[in-house]
Amino acid sequence: MTKLQSLEKSEGTSGRRRPGTLTRVLRTAPPLHSALAFLASSISVGFFTVLLVLYTPCYNLTVDGAPVGRVSSRDAAELVTTQVEGQVSQLLGRTYTLDLDLAYDFTIAPKESLMTHTHLADSLMATIPEVKQAYVLSVDGVELGAAEQKPLLDQVLLNLQEQYNTENTHETFFTSETRITRKYIDAEDTFLKEDAFRAALVQDTRVQSAYEVQEGDSLASLAESFGMTQQEFLAINPNLDTRGGLLTGQMVNVEKTAPLLSVGTVDRISYTREIPSPVQEVRDPSMYEGDRRVITQGQTGQEQIYSDVTSVNGQVQYEEIRSRMVLSKPTETVMAVGTMERPTYYSTGSLQWPTTGDITSPFGYRYIFGRSSFHSAIDIANSYGTPIYAADSGVVTKAEYSGTFGNLIVIDHGNGMETYYAHSATMDVSVGDGVKKGQLIATMGSTGRATGKHCHFEVHINGEAVNPEQYLP
Repeated sequence: MTKLQSLEKSEGTSGRRRPGTLTRVLRTAPPLHSALAFLASSISVGFFTVLLVLYTPCYNLTVDGAPVGRVSSRDAAELVTTQVEGQVSQLLGRTYTLDLDLAYDFTIAPKESLMTHTHLADSLMATIPEVKQAYVLSVDGVELGAAEQKPLLDQVLLNLQEQYNTENTHETFFTSETRITRKYIDAEDTFLKEDAFRAALVQDTRVQSAYEVQEGDSLASLAESFGMTQQEFLAINPNLDTRGGLLTGQMVNVEKTAPLLSVGTVDRISYTREIPSPVQEVRDPSMYEGDRRVITQGQTGQEQIYSDVTSVNGQVQYEEIRSRMVLSKPTETVMAVGTMERPTYYSTGSLQWPTTGDITSPFGYRYIFGRSSFHSAIDIANSYGTPIYAADSGVVTKAEYSGTFGNLIVIDHGNGMETYYAHSATMDVSVGDGVKKGQLIATMGSTGRATGKHCHFEVHINGEAVNPEQYLP
């Protein structure tokens, strides 16, 4: 007999089946209706959880019987109502109270369907005939006027910028803060048209800006350049110490005339420019200090420049070079530079008046001695013996009596310039003398063909007489 048969027999002798494992599991499981009840309970909890997250108790608001929207509470609606009354009172300059019938109907609705305070305020404002909605343009916080539609203001600003745009314009901007704000205004206020806004934006106004002092600038010259008095200049620079004058590179405040709203542009451009020939200096002891002579003339090169040019109202302010490309390299110039000490009689390059007195006969054509003739000098008249000085340093090439000139002195100043001094009473220099600028060379007289005591003063450039007054201070 097998074990299985033995087991079956053994179970059979007991008179009933022994409980098996499966039977025990079924007895410990809950009944079906309990499981369904648990499931229904879980669904209910989840539903109400979702309901509380997405929905909220609120009120359907009607104004004078017309539905407006949903509000979270009566208090919230009353608060907005009070704020609207305060805003309208400020606009109209008098106390204003809303005369409306507000009704509230309790409900439960999605949270996202609730009106914001701004939406509710707009809805209430729309019921007030004494005010109207507008779009206000302001520049640096100063309101210029109101328009009925925002696109009109957008177009005004766009047109103002476009007049400065070119095919190279990379960026356009306003130098002042511009803002378009949606507001409510008095219903009796007039909306401005496009041309009125444009006129207000381009009108001249005095604006203050920073300025970097350049070499040669002074308080007086800057004030004059910017159309200011010196008192006005100092008023906007209260901490400026001018006792030592203005310093190059110093930053000061200035005022200038400009449109109320200025337009800035950045133009991205490219151009070619020369690269200077580098100079190699060679010392030459046979030449005077300050003299230079080209030994070998080099050639300039060329480069392509790519830059951003920033302008304000079409006037260039500064240039920023982004990159450059060498098209051709320059070649070197060799320059001889003098090292020999310059003599004291070497020309300074400028003339001083040779004497004092009145000009009795200018340079040019004149009628004298019964005929018309060309006068190649200026006659400076004064009393007998008045000192006559060298107009500049140089070397005396003539000091003698010379026909109609009488006593004549000629000084060579180099670089093709000579000066003549005629009709002198005395001559105090000789040929070959080196004279310094301002040195006494003669005294005034009337030698030669002269109508009175004077100094006949000529200036020659490369052998040709020129008007001396063009070279005198």
